[in-house]
Amino acid sequence: MDSYTIANWKDFFIAVSGGAAAFAGLLFVGLSINLARIIAMPGMPGRAAEALFLLVSVLVSALMGLVPQTSAALGYELLCIGSAVWIVTTYLSIHAVRRHLYDTALHIIQRVVSAQIATLPLLIGAASFLLHRGGGLYWLVPGQILPLLVGMMDAWVLLVEIMR
Repeated sequence: MDSYTIANWKDFFIAVSGGAAAFAGLLFVGLSINLARIIAMPGMPGRAAEALFLLVSVLVSALMGLVPQTSAALGYELLCIGSAVWIVTTYLSIHAVRRHLYDTALHIIQRVVSAQIATLPLLIGAASFLLHRGGGLYWLVPGQILPLLVGMMDAWVLLVEIMR
């Protein structure tokens, strides 16, 4: 499969966009159920924002892959989406560290590393796709799956762990 031909990735984009939309919808329901607790607990609104932003970025980037357009246009769109999600999640991580919202150093490392691992593959993939070097759209596999996983872990904390 050619990692620089968008048409070959249509089924992947369809599957990812459907999954991301479903998870984002479930997150909205869960957030509305636990909204008072989430707002009351330090750090939880930021975690909710991170989860929502990760899931929506996966949805939007997958939908962009379904739009008939040039390879360069998709590459720039993915670069913009990847940059935005990286900036927001990095800001949220820095904000949480500065406000001492984590209980241990291990928790800080786990949260910051998971945010970076979730966001960087999309940026790398966009750059690779634009430069036609280094894997191209194959970077979208971790670039779509890792944000879904981190978003789901955040959602689990917001929906289940918050009740403990």
